[in-house]
Amino acid sequence: FLVKIASSKRKRGEKLSKSVLLNEKIAKKLFKNEKYGKQLSAKVISDVIGADYEEVLNNIKPASEEIAFSVLTVNSTADVIYHDDLVYFNIELNFNNIKSKSRQLESYVYQIYLGQLHTYKNYNMIKKIVQISIDGYDYFKKEEFMYKVLLMEEKYHISYNDLIQIIHINIDYLRKIDYNEVVLGSNKLMKDLYFLTSNDDYKLDIIYEKDDIMKDIIDEAKQIAGIEKMDLYLTDE
Repeated sequence: FLVKIASSKRKRGEKLSKSVLLNEKIAKKLFKNEKYGKQLSAKVISDVIGADYEEVLNNIKPASEEIAFSVLTVNSTADVIYHDDLVYFNIELNFNNIKSKSRQLESYVYQIYLGQLHTYKNYNMIKKIVQISIDGYDYFKKEEFMYKVLLMEEKYHISYNDLIQIIHINIDYLRKIDYNEVVLGSNKLMKDLYFLTSNDDYKLDIIYEKDDIMKDIIDEAKQIAGIEKMDLYLTDE
């Protein structure tokens, strides 16, 4: 696998004061939430693949989160997996930079791939796999917001196939830029994930002023935690 680094470099602006990351446990509950989890997942998926949000929302279906490594071992559980007619989308939240966790997430991709062979028994019908890892740190340490990992030829960077794609989203990037870059910018993914990095209600109100869906999602996050103030369940990572 080679890494294709997103072209837009970070503009160094005013750093967010006292920025925090949403506790990973609460974040996972939010993505799995029966009422709003699918909406949040559809937002992330549509932003990543450049598709219409409503089209993604109406076409994705939940898939089993059980990942079988071996008939002799207990299954592992992925965070969130959806699929449509052509693609499996595996969304993982990974706020702690642990090498073993990274290897585990890589294995999920191959298990989803191999699991399809038992169902289709036809290599031409295997669905593409897009794993979206929302990281609380800079996975490749290149100060980018998003990295795309593809299987390609080393020298000429020609794509070998597009059946497997791994996306690493560095939400720590959002903590280190002026939030006006998010408000005034055109990157929808930055806007949709900004709430994971800040407990500043003033800034959140501005960013999501015209986005009722994200307002509801943030309110639901507070309900999941059983509190009224965001900063009571947001913790530094």
